[in-house]
Amino acid sequence: MDESATSGTRPYYSHLIQLNKDNGAGDWHRWLVVAASRSDMITFFKGLQKYTKQKDAKITEVKPVNLAWWNFDAREGFNVRELVCQIYRLNPSWYGNIKELNDSRGKICVTVQDDAGGRRWPILPPQDTSIAGIFSSDDDV
Repeated sequence: MDESATSGTRPYYSHLIQLNKDNGAGDWHRWLVVAASRSDMITFFKGLQKYTKQKDAKITEVKPVNLAWWNFDAREGFNVRELVCQIYRLNPSWYGNIKELNDSRGKICVTVQDDAGGRRWPILPPQDTSIAGIFSSDDDV
């Protein structure tokens, strides 16, 4: 594999999939998260995990399968979009002023994946999806 394909200097892509027991599979939101770099993606997901621990969090659980595939629980799938909007609106009180989410401003974006009439998901480029040692229990999550 080309070393530049796994370096931290190019955009990094992850899928973020809503799993909610009250919704059927066709009702789950599916998001594409794009970060400026692998490091920026790690920062965003660390912040998102911290956010789920907040008292009034709209997203209640976030778990990785690997760095390019995450599952989340929320009653409303658009809460992901709302969180990112609040980050970009410089409204940190909405998400508990979590440093990693503040640091994600200008470095991440999300877009909902289209499922209407078929699956038109982008094929992600080769990238390092390992999470070994990144999201450890030692982190303040």
